Order: sequence, then C-alpha cells, then structure tokens
Amino acid sequence: MPAHSGKLDKEQGFNALKIGALFSQVRSVLQKDTLNRKLSLEPNAQMVKYISRMYLADLKKPGYASFSGRKIDRIEVWFLPGEGNELAVSEVKLFFKKISDDDTNTFFQSVTKLYGSPASLGLDQPSKGLDTFTWYSEKVLMNGTTYYGDPVTEEPKPGYFKIEFESAEG
Repeated sequence: MPAHSGKLDKEQGFNALKIGALFSQVRSVLQKDTLNRKLSLEPNAQMVKYISRMYLADLKKPGYASFSGRKIDRIEVWFLPGEGNELAVSEVKLFFKKISDDDTNTFFQSVTKLYGSPASLGLDQPSKGLDTFTWYSEKVLMNGTTYYGDPVTEEPKPGYFKIEFESAEG
C-alpha cells in the first residue's frame, strides 16, 4: 500500500463533500438543480455512465471558493446509490482555470506542502507536458492533474487543471 496522506486520512474529501457522505448531509452546499451530464467538464469520463446524479457545489457557500489558496472555478459532485434510497457522494471534482504552467506548478507545490509528497507522481502522464499526482488514504484517493478530461476515454484538455477525490475502496 502506498504511503498515506495524514491530512487526507482525516478529511476524506473537501469540506462537507466527503466521499460516501449522503445527499442529505451535503444538500446545503449544492446548487438546487442537477447538472446535465453533457454539461460536465468530463462528459465522457469512465465513471459517468454509472453516476446517478451530478450537482455543482455552490461556490458562494463558506469554504467552497478556494482550495490550497487557489480560487476554484467549478466543483462537480457525482453521486451513486448509497444507503437505502439515498444517494452518496462518489466523486468530487475541483476545477481551476489554468493561467500558466508555472502557476499550475506553484499550486501543486502548495498542495504537496498540505498533503505531503504524492505517493504517485506521473510526469508527462498521460502525455508530454501533462502531469498526474495521487495522494492516498485508507478510504479516499485524491488525484491532481495539470489538465482535465479522463485520459482513457477523453482527450486531455489544457484549459483547466483539477483536484478530484474518489473512493479508494473497491
């Protein structure tokens, strides 16, 4: 098992948007309407066909406008069936507008200071000039990419970069 991030072990996601949290526990930080899958920034991601619903987080809610000192442009929250008839948070995707490569590198340096060295670092992955970082906890993975788009099912795109939280179980 790769080295764990103590901070990620403790947080299990982003603020109230913890992986596995029930819809009723996070409803207050979401926008009212569901997000049409076609309007997701990653509409063809591998997991999208399994997702029951998507919402955008309300960036006006306290604590949801920035991450590691960087302004968040958009937060997508993806849900799967949870306990009983309730939905549970499956993935939380934080998207940031990319200004420059140097700015993006500075951001990931600040994330590393908070979460520790990534257990997995893929320079030039999935292709030259694109990097992937992964932090682990017992239950949650946190991935950071210098691009957005699922590199398996979509062409990686350079206009944003992202941090995403997802389950490490299963």
